[in-house]
Amino acid sequence: MDDWLQPLRACTPRGNPYVWIHPGKKFDGHVRSGRFWFEMPCWLTEDLNAVFGQWQFNEYMKAQLRGEIDILLEEASCGVLEQEAHGFVRTTPKDADRTRIQPLIGELRVPEPFDVGKRHCRCRVFHYEPDAYADWLVSLGALIKDVDDKDSKTQQNQVIRLCDKRRCEHESRRN
Repeated sequence: MDDWLQPLRACTPRGNPYVWIHPGKKFDGHVRSGRFWFEMPCWLTEDLNAVFGQWQFNEYMKAQLRGEIDILLEEASCGVLEQEAHGFVRTTPKDADRTRIQPLIGELRVPEPFDVGKRHCRCRVFHYEPDAYADWLVSLGALIKDVDDKDSKTQQNQVIRLCDKRRCEHESRRN
């Protein structure tokens, strides 16, 4: 069976947690002890900071979203996210899934929508699971989208394509 048909690691519980790697343009992705991913020059932080700078995010909203993403990443590392729809949550039928346009890229959904000014937003974290490193989850970036924007799907597809380029870049650095 092709690897991209396998369940995501983020949805596959196991005894030891998966290790998150958070690479960036010039950062190897290994977050040092006592530090947080959002303090590192990684693609995930870069994408979030770009939106924080454009929209009206105050410090509380930034901290709140980083905290929710941190919980999501922790749950993914334990493999406890849902890849199948579970009926009691209607707005987000799944916590995680493979993207349609590039199945090697997984998306993790921050469960709760939130408002920034007049925007009604949702957040996605994109990652991949390298074959060569069975214990790793590798973050590739994030998208905060205004769900009422008619171009949000186009924007999401652009971010997925960017994340696929980042995946290729990260894999080439590892080889």
